[in-house]
Amino acid sequence: MTTNFLISCFLSLYPVLSLFFIFSLAFTPQDNFLINCGSNTNAMVADREFLADSTKPGSDFLSSDKSFTLSNPNQNSSDLYATARVFSSVSSYVFEINETGTHLVRFHFSPFYSRDFNLSNSNFSVSVNGVLILTNFRVEFTLVSEFILMVDKTHLDITFDPLGNTGFAFVTAIEVFSAPADLIVDGGAKSISVDGIQEFKNLSSQILETVHRINVGGSKLTPFNDTLWRNWVPDEDFLSIKSSAKTVTTTQTPNYQKGGSSKEVAPDNVYMTAQEMNWENVTVNYMFNLTWRFPVDSHGGVRHFIRLHFCDFVSLSLNQLYFNVYINGLLAYKDLDLSLLSFHELASPFYADFIVDSGKSAVLEISVGPSDLSTSLRKNAILNGVEIMKIVNPEGQKFSPKKNHIWVLISLIAGGLIVSCCVILAILFYLKLRKKTRTKTKPAESNGWTSLRVPGSSHSKFSEGTNNVNKLKIPFTDLQSRTNNFDKNLIIGSGGFGIVYKAVLRDNIKVAVKRCVPGSRQGLPEFQTEITILSKIRHRHLVSLVGYCEEQSEMILRKGLLKKIVDPRIADQIKPGSLKKYGDTAEKCLADYGVDRPTMGDVLWNLEYALQLQETESAVAASTDHHTGAPEIVSAAGPSNANQVFSQLLTNEGR
Repeated sequence: MTTNFLISCFLSLYPVLSLFFIFSLAFTPQDNFLINCGSNTNAMVADREFLADSTKPGSDFLSSDKSFTLSNPNQNSSDLYATARVFSSVSSYVFEINETGTHLVRFHFSPFYSRDFNLSNSNFSVSVNGVLILTNFRVEFTLVSEFILMVDKTHLDITFDPLGNTGFAFVTAIEVFSAPADLIVDGGAKSISVDGIQEFKNLSSQILETVHRINVGGSKLTPFNDTLWRNWVPDEDFLSIKSSAKTVTTTQTPNYQKGGSSKEVAPDNVYMTAQEMNWENVTVNYMFNLTWRFPVDSHGGVRHFIRLHFCDFVSLSLNQLYFNVYINGLLAYKDLDLSLLSFHELASPFYADFIVDSGKSAVLEISVGPSDLSTSLRKNAILNGVEIMKIVNPEGQKFSPKKNHIWVLISLIAGGLIVSCCVILAILFYLKLRKKTRTKTKPAESNGWTSLRVPGSSHSKFSEGTNNVNKLKIPFTDLQSRTNNFDKNLIIGSGGFGIVYKAVLRDNIKVAVKRCVPGSRQGLPEFQTEITILSKIRHRHLVSLVGYCEEQSEMILRKGLLKKIVDPRIADQIKPGSLKKYGDTAEKCLADYGVDRPTMGDVLWNLEYALQLQETESAVAASTDHHTGAPEIVSAAGPSNANQVFSQLLTNEGR
């Protein structure tokens, strides 16, 4: 009687004692922030207290007052989903982190209609420490979005950004807590592709969004049954052929081994249930696989993290179970021997991590099937649990709140306006200066330029083009001083461009200063052309250019008459016919178009002809009688010495 009473008492206390045992061994995170959003009262869920963010201390995490609260009109909703916080502009929660490392972040969303707000119509983005994790997010039914991520800063900033001018964001509850050190580790994960299997590095630095968490062969597990407060759902809805699988369970507690899986990686109940191959009504020689198909993100280029959980409690002894694992039809694990990987212990939990690219397919397929190493009597394959997470953080993707976007946009616009104004002012200043310059030079019908020539071949120094000429820019005051303010007594000649003065520079170089006069037909283009040509051509019969002046409008160089350009000392000796032929030849050479200008051979011929007219009086008389109209350029072969003269005209390039 006493014994039966004690047994009855023990049985009645067993659930309580079990519960106490479970919670005494529960994981205790270093960081643990639980927020009941939009509420004035705290909420208790699975023995966890969620702090109200409308009162202290929960309100200290909310960094913006641009939000308001809504109450769920559904009286049957849980305490955690009785309220929501709604954001009309960019707002954040900021949590001070005690221990950097991997953390779990969960968002609870429960949309409802209240005070003319239908939370199902929300559209917003969410970022964590500047990295986008939810974009263009809309919630139509109650759900929990879970992320596993690395926190390497002393704070965690969660930002809600409503999209659109009338958009809004909301959240019902938030969880932020540090994860066990062995939850996500670098090394061991395999990248599966058509090119083969490779090691995947830096897994812990990725942001993982939970898509599916499956208790294969078991029932639904709630946060009450999980040390990390996760939800696990049954696998029946994902099995391709339900009749191919057989549910198996055990009452034996998983035999956890150091270095293998742990209760935080997956709870006991995941490793105490499984699906194995169903051989009923199937011959032993018949080969088939167990296959599950899970819907995933169909956007191209999306990668998924897959964790498969195994615990061999179906074998009677070691080294009896060999099977293959396939992901999307690709061989992920060949001849898997759980007894070898679980430290030669039966019922010892083990998990394997894989990374796959889902491509354009909206389905991720996982299969297990017998290996060629299996004996004919022990062809089998098992699976205890599946976790599928999307890798959501392409490297370098950063999030800037709308507020920052506005300031960046304003800065760009302001900068653009400033630059535009500066450009416009510069153009106006240039036009005004140009107009003023034109006004000053209008009487001379040209810009102000001055140039110098050195008579005689001994002072010809130029062989490198106009860049050297630019270096020999001479101040106008020096030229004015050296010509005694352009004294008429120093005039040595005049031409179509202007008057030529004699001068001696400071280095005792004798030069001829050619100065533009008002009314000259020569302008800036002709002046620049003359500089270019004279700085390149070297010949003992040509006067070399040693400098120029550009001042004061002058052009001086689980229209005058031709005679006026002749030197006065020889003007009386020049025969009119010879001078006319020389002038006509020069005029032809100044034609605007190349086709109208004579060739160098024609020029030499006509210069030779002008020389003959000068030297022969009879020729001069004949020329005077027969050339009363416009002279012609002679194109016949010239005298014998024409080629000799032509050969002495060389440019710097030898042409």
